[in-house]
Amino acid sequence: MNKPALAATSNKQQATSNKQQATSNKQRSTTNHYLAATFYSLAIAVMMVAMVKPSHAVMVTPSVYYSTATGWAPAYIYNGSSVEEVCSAATAGTNSLITTPIFLYSINQIDPVYVIYPNVYYTATCDYRYLSLPTLFLNSPGWVLKSIVCPANSFGLLTCECNVGYTTDPTATSCVLVDCPVPALTAPPFNDACAESLDAGLGVDVKGACPKLSDAMNNQIQCFADKITATNATARPPISYSGPTATIRNAAYQAHLRDIWDKLILLNNLSDPAEISACQPRRDEVIAEKGCASSGNCVGMCISGSHCIRHISATDSNHPNGTAFDVPDDTINGLLSELTPLPPAPFTPSQKLQAQRIWVVDWLAKPTACNLYWGGNFTDPGPDYVHFQLP
Repeated sequence: MNKPALAATSNKQQATSNKQQATSNKQRSTTNHYLAATFYSLAIAVMMVAMVKPSHAVMVTPSVYYSTATGWAPAYIYNGSSVEEVCSAATAGTNSLITTPIFLYSINQIDPVYVIYPNVYYTATCDYRYLSLPTLFLNSPGWVLKSIVCPANSFGLLTCECNVGYTTDPTATSCVLVDCPVPALTAPPFNDACAESLDAGLGVDVKGACPKLSDAMNNQIQCFADKITATNATARPPISYSGPTATIRNAAYQAHLRDIWDKLILLNNLSDPAEISACQPRRDEVIAEKGCASSGNCVGMCISGSHCIRHISATDSNHPNGTAFDVPDDTINGLLSELTPLPPAPFTPSQKLQAQRIWVVDWLAKPTACNLYWGGNFTDPGPDYVHFQLP
């Protein structure tokens, strides 16, 4: 190849290289601009998020103080509760010479920024102006920091928020524990020996402190047991039954069971995080008494040592006067299963209950008849399937 051709090729290659270098520089410049824009956008977003509080936040008034510092690492030289106090300390004396600039700014971009200019004599005064966002990221030789101190049991950087479970005191300067709005259970202790015996026996009069059942009631309890035994002659599987789970429940104990039921509903319906936190120990206590965490009937296994309340206690009951008794869930479930015709009819829940009422009445009336009324007939507060009482 001749020299002119080589020179032309070399020039073309050099032009291509220069074009690639220019493209690379342009891409690098674009990237740098993008990174810078992203950095400042992110900084603005962080500050905006920091100033947004959840709707349930409980704000408390912080303590505010100002300190002089050098560089970005705080070196607290002068401290005060106001800008003027810090300025006075930093410029004390009629011939105080400040050799480095001291800035005061607020990250929320609302408070004024104070500047003590270098190499100027000051007595106890400070000039001020506002700084724009980029200035915040410059490494100043010296500055004055506005700081807040959150009171105990609170947190925050620009403002202070009480911890969950706390609220402000009347002065709004400290955070105190939130009181649980749901009262504690009214009992125990009880005012009578019968209720104490029933509570200790989880419904059974273990201390023999309650009035004795009448002969009429004892006869009907035995009648029910005899009818279960007779039914088990053909029932497959047999219906389990070892005796009533409850007989007499005096008014105090009956009210205790209803109190447990009602209090757990109130506790489960709380929505404020602070109240939920404040009430958690009380809720645990009520759950341990009821036997489950449900606002309705306890189903399945109950907490050991609980009353295992599977049905709401009526406010007007025959238990206090000793004319009612309850049977185990397994007993009534087994009986209803045995009485249901095969194949089961496609009942709605309401139709099924109506049919069960007919079947149980018919079963109780068959020889040897029992003079009992089934709680499944109750409508207020609702059916009590395990309950039987004298008419």
